[in-house]
Amino acid sequence: MAVYRPLQFLLSLILVFLLSASSLSAAKIDDLQVVANLSNNGQLQVSETIVYNFEDAKVATVNLFIPTRYSYQDHDFFLTIDKLSVADSKGKILNFKASTEADHLSLELSDKQRFFSGLVTFHLNYLASGLINYGLDQDLFYWNFTGNSWPIKIKRSQVTINLAKKVVVDSDQLQCFYGPPAKSLKCRAKLIDDQLETASFVFENPFELFVGESSSVTFNLPKGLIEEPNWLDLAKSFFLRNIKLSLSVTAVTLVLLFWLSSRRRPAEF
Repeated sequence: MAVYRPLQFLLSLILVFLLSASSLSAAKIDDLQVVANLSNNGQLQVSETIVYNFEDAKVATVNLFIPTRYSYQDHDFFLTIDKLSVADSKGKILNFKASTEADHLSLELSDKQRFFSGLVTFHLNYLASGLINYGLDQDLFYWNFTGNSWPIKIKRSQVTINLAKKVVVDSDQLQCFYGPPAKSLKCRAKLIDDQLETASFVFENPFELFVGESSSVTFNLPKGLIEEPNWLDLAKSFFLRNIKLSLSVTAVTLVLLFWLSSRRRPAEF
């Protein structure tokens, strides 16, 4: 019987792979609801509710994607993501493995106690920074909140953005785009003016997003509403965006300093 154990293990791996592969083609996202609170320091507290539809497929692992790098009107945006957490519809915290890609963060979810099948809701929470382009007269907020990395369709997506302070924003300045990066179309944007101390914007895309397409929102903010980062914040952001380069430079610098200090050390007799 021991002879067949390696074969059984191999067949189990093949079965899991086939289940995951078939689920990728069958799965889609029925609804993506995002609520984000923009603080005075430019950080964005994000809560995403993602309704996955696996239909009849049974999936061992699921991937979620967070965009971290994109461009708009000759401006490059590099996002820093912190305080990540993922839970299911019952509030159970799910384990995940995060990996940094060229333009997004990939989260691989798994639950040892079950397969994912049918309609499954995930609650994704994180803190993002780097969404503000600071200008001379006003600041530009731009957020590609879905990203272009999803390998499946997204039937509906909507984002609500709440500001920490009440501001006067022309509704014509609220813009929402969807579609492929080179040919984005406008979607619905409106201002919710039912609160006294804050301002809220809703951007809705009722159209289906195909693989490689995304939804993004943008608006201008009056100068001074969002605090500009100091040199320490900028240095930290640069280090996190270029962590491999930063570590390499740090290592080379330490080696060089050690070499210089050893040359200056007097010889012992």
